[in-house]
Parts: sequence; C-alpha cells; structure tokens
Amino acid sequence: MAQTQPTGEQIRFRSSKTGEHILDTYMENTEKGTRSLPDMIDDLFDNSGVFRSSNFEFRFDPATDKIQVRIGQFANASTGYVDITTFFNITGTFSTSTTYQNFDVVTDSVKDVYIVHGLTSGQTFSSESNFTSSSNTTKLVDVSEARAYAIKTDGAITGTEYSAKAWAIGGTGVTGAANGGNAKDWAIKTDGTANNAEFSSKAYALGGTGVDTTTGSAKDWAIKTSGTVGNTGENSAKYWATSTNVVTVATGIANINTVATNIASVNTAASDIANINTVAGINANVTTVAGIQANVTTVAGISANVTTVAGISSDVTGVAGISSAVTAVNSNSTNINAVNANSTNINSVAGINSNVTTVANSIANVNTVAGIFSGTQTFVVTVVNSGGNKFAIDGVTNPTLTLVRGFTYTFDVSDNTNSGHPLAFKNGSTSYTTGVTVNGTAGQAGATVVFAVPNNAPASGLLYYCTVHGNAMGNSIATQNNDIATVASISSDVTAVSNINANVTTVAGIASNVTSVATNNTNVTTVAGSIANVNTTAGSIANVNTVAGSIANVNTVAANVTDVNSFANTYAIGGSAPSSPTTGDLWYDTSSTQMKVYNGSAFVLFIQGYDTDNLPEGSTNQYFTNARADARITNAFSNNVTLGAELRGPATFVIDPAAVGDNTGLVQIKGSLQVDGTTTTVNSATLDVTDKNITVAKGSANAAASNGAGITVEIGSGTDATLTYANTDDTWNVNKNLKINAALAATQDDAVALSIALG
Repeated sequence: MAQTQPTGEQIRFRSSKTGEHILDTYMENTEKGTRSLPDMIDDLFDNSGVFRSSNFEFRFDPATDKIQVRIGQFANASTGYVDITTFFNITGTFSTSTTYQNFDVVTDSVKDVYIVHGLTSGQTFSSESNFTSSSNTTKLVDVSEARAYAIKTDGAITGTEYSAKAWAIGGTGVTGAANGGNAKDWAIKTDGTANNAEFSSKAYALGGTGVDTTTGSAKDWAIKTSGTVGNTGENSAKYWATSTNVVTVATGIANINTVATNIASVNTAASDIANINTVAGINANVTTVAGIQANVTTVAGISANVTTVAGISSDVTGVAGISSAVTAVNSNSTNINAVNANSTNINSVAGINSNVTTVANSIANVNTVAGIFSGTQTFVVTVVNSGGNKFAIDGVTNPTLTLVRGFTYTFDVSDNTNSGHPLAFKNGSTSYTTGVTVNGTAGQAGATVVFAVPNNAPASGLLYYCTVHGNAMGNSIATQNNDIATVASISSDVTAVSNINANVTTVAGIASNVTSVATNNTNVTTVAGSIANVNTTAGSIANVNTVAGSIANVNTVAANVTDVNSFANTYAIGGSAPSSPTTGDLWYDTSSTQMKVYNGSAFVLFIQGYDTDNLPEGSTNQYFTNARADARITNAFSNNVTLGAELRGPATFVIDPAAVGDNTGLVQIKGSLQVDGTTTTVNSATLDVTDKNITVAKGSANAAASNGAGITVEIGSGTDATLTYANTDDTWNVNKNLKINAALAATQDDAVALSIALG
C-alpha cells in the first residue's frame, strides 16, 4: 500500500475511543474505492455546509404495505429502493401483557387501528380503554362506527339511526317499534304485528297471530271452509265456490229448465206456498195421512231438494240479475280457466295489493336490495381469550350465526391468533364438510375457510368449532332460505305486476267472485247454455226458489191442493194446541219445543225417535247425562282422593301440577319414594340433594358386586369423564387429570402436597 506523504517518521496519534493509529493509514482507511473523504463529504453537503436532502427519497410500496428509502442519485425513477423494516411495528390485537414502543401499530377489539407515539420508554396499559384514551396513542383507522352501522342490533347508533343489520333482521329500537319494524319481520313475521300496528306480507298472505282473528289472511279468504274469515262474518271464495247450494243448482239445471217450461203450474203452487211450507216442515209425518199417501210420500222424497233451493234463493236471484255477465264470462272461459289455474297466487297478490304498489314505487330500492344480496359474504375470524380461547367473528366473541342456503361465506382465518386453532364445522357430533373448502393454514396470510351453504343444509344442529380444542371455541349455526334473493330473482315479475297495479286492485276487490267463477267454470258454462230458460225463470224466481227439485211432484201437489190444505190442518205447528183435533193428529209445540200427539183426549209427549240425551234432566231420572257425570268427576277431583288400589296409566304417565306443558309447579311425595325400573332420568336445571351422603350400588353383597360403581360425566364427542370404584385393589380410579390448586400446594411440604393431590 502506498503511504501518504510526508515521508520519514510516521505521524502517530492516540484516540481516546479506539487507541493509537498511524495518521496516513488512518486517512487512507477513510477512502472508498477511488474516492477520498472530502469527495464523499461533498456528496452529503453543499459548498455552504448544508445537508443535501435530495440524496434521500422515500416512498410507500402498496404491494408490500412497507415504507422504502433510497440514498443517492438514480437515473431510473423506480430502482434502488429498500424496505424500512423497523419503522412501524405491527403488533396485532391489544393485550394488557404487551409492552408497547413508539411506532407500534395496534388493533383494538372493534378493529380500530392505533399508533403509539411520544413514549420515552416501553409502556404497558391496564385496559383497552386506557390504551385508546391515552395521549400516547392516536387512532389511524376508525372502523367501529362503520361496523356499528353494519351490524349493531342492541340499540341506536346516533339518535334514531340504526344499523343495516337491525333494519334487515331486527334489533332494539327497530323490532316492534311504532313506525318501524325490520325488513325480516315485514316479510315473514306471523306471530304478531311487525311494528305494533301492521302485519307482515307473509301474515297477510298465509295467516298469523292477529291476522287470523281480525281481517283474515289472503289464504283464508281463498280456501277457508271451517268457518267465517277473521272477524268479518264473511266466508271464503272456496266456501262460496264449493257450497252445496251452488253445486245443487248447477247439477239440477235440467229441473230449472223444466220449471221454466211449466211456469204456470209453478205459479199455481206459489199461491198456496204457506201450505207447501207446512208440508216441508213435517214431511216425516205426511205418510200417515190417509187418502193422499202416495202423493205425500213423493213430496217427502224430494224434501231435501226443496229445502236446498229455498236456502239459496238469494243466490239464484243474483245469477238471474247478472245473466248478461254470466254469458260474457262463458265467452271468456279460456281466460277464466287460466286465472283459476293461478288463483292461489292471484289471491295472495290481491291480499297485499297495497304492498305490491309500495314495492312498485320503490323498485329502485328493491333492485338495490337484490344487488346487496349477491350471495357472498366475508367474516374476519380471530381468537380471543374470554374465559378460555374463543373464536371472534367480525369482533363479536363466540356469536351464533344465521347463514342463508345458497350463499357462500368466506371465513378469513389469516390473523396470527388463529394459529393452532383450525376452524371447521359439525352437524351434531359428525364433521360437516359439504360445500366446505379449506385454503392455506390457519394463522397464516391468505388462509380461508369457504362455506358454500347447500340448499339442503339442516335448519339446526350445525356448529363451528376448533378441530384441536373442541366445541367450546365456537357456537351454533342456523340456516334459512334466502327469501330476499327469491324476490330479487323475480324482480321483473314484480315490476310487471306494478305496471298493472290498478288491474290487480280491481281483481282484489272481486277476489271471491273470481275464485267462485273459476272454481265452477263448468257450472257457469252449463248456465250460459240455457240462459234463455234462466231469464224466463228470473221472472218468477221467488216461486222457483221455494219449490225447485222435481216439477212432476210440484204438479202433483198443485192438482191435490185440497188434500195438502187438509194435511196442514191435521199436522200443526204453533205455540198453542190446534182446535178440534182428531186421534193421531200431530202438533209441534213451539213454546216447549216438543213434538206431541193427540190420544183422543189430550196432546201428549211424542217420545219416539228420542234418546236420553234429549230428555230434560230431573232429580228422579234413572240415567246420567254428560253434564251430570262431568259434574261428579269435577267434584271428586276438587277434594282429596283416596285410592284403595294402584293408580295406573298408559305406557307414558305424565303428572303436570301446573299449566299444561309449561314444566312448572311442584309435585311433593310425603313418604319414601321407590322407583322400580331400568332408567331414572332427571331433566331439570338444578338438582338439590339435602341428604349429606349419596349411596350407590346399595345392597351389594360384596366388593366385587360394587365394582365399577361411581360417577360418569358425559362429554359428548369426547371421552366421558369417570370416577369409579375398583374392588381388585380397593381404589378410586379417575380417567381425567386432577387439577390441584397451585397456591394451596405451594404452601405445603411434599408429603402434604401429595396428600392434597391424592385426596
């Protein structure tokens, strides 16, 4: 190595830091390559001694989320950069046991991101609230409010503003609130109103608590036949369509035609209608009238038809009054049949026509809803310590999940807290893998568990859990059909309906008529084919309604009207006995609602055809009515009951001391209780035993007979925990580890600690 001049004795100097040095060697060591120290200093400082800041350039690399730096002058604008790896320190979720330094980046429990600054030394924080409120922390990313607007369900976010989830599926302040109610309740709630005033679309369509007893559902208006609809006093479309009266008229159209061609005879009968009504009321006794027995028997044989026609006189009148409309209906039978084929849907739409109009006016919003229910959703999964390790889903510890069939859910398990805690699914105690895809390793970047919920997924019984640490880390999963997606999939149909909402409203107003016509289109066609006769009949419709049935029998009555009048005089109905009766005359006493016969001297009770249930109960009657038997049974069980023998019941015998089925009340057995059987099950929240000692294997002849006696704790999917007696070595055997109080054991010597461990 060439030496720096001057030549001669080398100049030496001593550094207090690094010791003795030869000056020329020391100076040469500061040279790099062919560059001297002054030359290199010129790169850092200008001629005035000011630092050249342009030598340093910084940038943020979005591909790696790191800050980079380069020093010097570069021809290429993107080369020469290196990562600054120690500038920010990503520490993850806040912990009271972590000592934080400046530039530490920390995530709190609601996923807000904070940076630590201004510390003179490392610091721990006693709680998360102390950390977030500290002057040495600043929030960089605020997600809590956005999260609250997305999923908060336990009240308002600000004022009267609630989250999207609350408006969608319910929450405090939304569910049942006046002028409120959530979308789910408005769609499917059937156990009351959606907002303390109105009922859901499903309730109005299919029925539910409140609707069934007030206005009635669209379904009830369409098909209910077991009574009137709601509290309206009106019957359903199906009732009017399938009423025996309507069917009877259609079936007897030939007879109506015959009446039309014999209207003069009908009018003759009408002039004596009072007597004919009398005949109809006592037709069973007509056969006893001498001289006209054959004719009366004929009338009695068609009494049901006469009664049927009389009972629907208003309906026949109504048909006559709309004869032109009936003809028009017949000409449009093809369309009516088409309407009939879709009557259920039409009735449903008719019942919610105001809702359909509302949807039509907000179709843009409906489309928006359809867009946000695309069938995909991502959950961020972390593991938190909450009485043991638990999965947190989007920051909520161990929540129950409701998933929609047909949707795909991505569980992001890349957070490092998931390391060693693989997320999986079960159906009961069996692993559930249908539609499940695992990507990567839990706790590492990019790791996910994807669950494409099948359309046949069970509604209940599913759960998420850790394959290493069991069910306690997770919770249950419920699945449901995607009602909103279903509506979204027919958005074009909804739009089409909205464009004809006026017509829908019109159809809704005559829903019962449409249903009646559609259901009886064959009968309507029959009437239309004989419309001329129907119009003729309409002129004397009152007479036709009363008589109906068979015209031959009516003509016979007209020809024998004198005998009919005689019959009316012999078989009387009224509040007082007929005058000048003859033996055998019948009288229905309307004041006592009794049938009586004249025995030659007085009218006496006609009992034939009655049974004891029809007789009034008296103190001397030699029979028991249902009322008397029920009264005696009720009286017996209102007081103490003494049994002289066993109390026996069916294979399953239930004692329910309180309201039926609510599993409350108290059964006391005063005395010893002996249960003889194979299994005794106690299914209660708490079992209290006041005795100080519990004996198992009682009555065993020896130790061998007691072998295996003890206590078993059922674990479910794992191995049951047992404490059992073994007679072979006269010991207690435990199949699970014993956990000893560490503080207690630490204060004892080895012998005592061992004694504590062994009990």
